[in-house]
Amino acid sequence: MKMNNNYKVFHKIFHISYILGLDFKNFAADFELSEMEAKFMFCIGDGNRKISDLICFFKKHKSTITQKINALEGKKYIKIENSSHDKRERKVTLTKKGELIHQKMLKVKGEYRKKVFKNLTKKDENQLLELLEKINLKKKHEKICKK
Repeated sequence: MKMNNNYKVFHKIFHISYILGLDFKNFAADFELSEMEAKFMFCIGDGNRKISDLICFFKKHKSTITQKINALEGKKYIKIENSSHDKRERKVTLTKKGELIHQKMLKVKGEYRKKVFKNLTKKDENQLLELLEKINLKKKHEKICKK
């Protein structure tokens, strides 16, 4: 079967996302975290988050988010606090133990990123970023919902 360029590009993106997904699963396991817990650690480590932000960002049911939050809290990686502005709102922050794990995760992530992009020039990276933005993959991961 002869593939047109559109199909080839999509196939390559799909393949790369699959490989990166497997790598992320192994990455999370190295820290004794589930994939979702590792993603939470990155998200929370970027700044204090409200639980409602996590629900919106990950597009998961509240019970799923709560389950993962409770697991991380049980591992003493995060703490949950009530907001001083709104008693219904709960904020999630990293504990000292969570910050240490987050820093180790960032180091490993940085090393991995270097391996993935080692053959790309800055121009290549910028072009790739432009193309990803055009097909709207990048924006999906940057968006944090605001009410």
